[in-house]
This record gives sequence, structure tokens and C-alpha cells, in this order.
Amino acid sequence: MGTQATPQLAPAMALVRLITAHPDLPRTRWSVDDGILHGHVYGPEADNFTAIRTYASALGGSVRPGVAYEYNGERLRSYRVTALRPGVRVEVAVSVPAALYDPDLVDPPLPGQRHDVSDPAVPVEQQAVAK
Repeated sequence: MGTQATPQLAPAMALVRLITAHPDLPRTRWSVDDGILHGHVYGPEADNFTAIRTYASALGGSVRPGVAYEYNGERLRSYRVTALRPGVRVEVAVSVPAALYDPDLVDPPLPGQRHDVSDPAVPVEQQAVAK
């Protein structure tokens, strides 16, 4: 049984260190899956772009928008802050109204990817990739 807990122990310890170092982080629901620490910020309790910036600053990670989706009649988009803490991948998803966009917040797309599913459907191999 001790070996089964090992994939969860490192993410749990990373969460303790993160919250200890940054007690002012937005309220977040946490889970561990395949050794990855996942955080989800729900609801418009506070300005969610501020929540994204707060996590990006605390984690030192990249910010990428996800696909838009509908929830309770509202169109939302989930932004994901991703970082590697000592030995642990951390991903925090924050949903904002899909109509809102902050170009200064988002990191450039990864090679071979587009940020938005509404982008023109240009085959990846025909897109310009920064070198």
C-alpha cells in the first residue's frame, strides 16, 4: 500500500508548500491524477483574470486558453496555468466568460497548436511557427 501512495504524496506536498508560501491564493478545488496536481477555480467570486494572474505569478508558469464551453446558459472559456514545481506538474484551470479576453495575459501558442478553436482552420503544417 505504501507504493500506491507515492504518486499522490509529491503533489500533496507541493500543494502544502504552495499554499504555505502563498496563503492569499484564490479559493480552489484541488485533485491529484496520475501524479499531476490539478486546481480548479470556479465561479465569479472574484475577478477571474486576477485569479489567473495570481496563479501565474505564484507558480511561474505559462497561461494558455482552452476551448469555450457552455455552463448554466453562460458561455465560458477555461484558461490553464501550467508549471513544473520540484518534481510535480501543476495545472490550474480558471473559467472566465468566453467574450472576455486579455491578450497580455496569454503566452504564445506552443509549436503546432492554435489557442482558439474558432481560429481559421489552417492545417498546422501551414502555420508559421516561431523559431
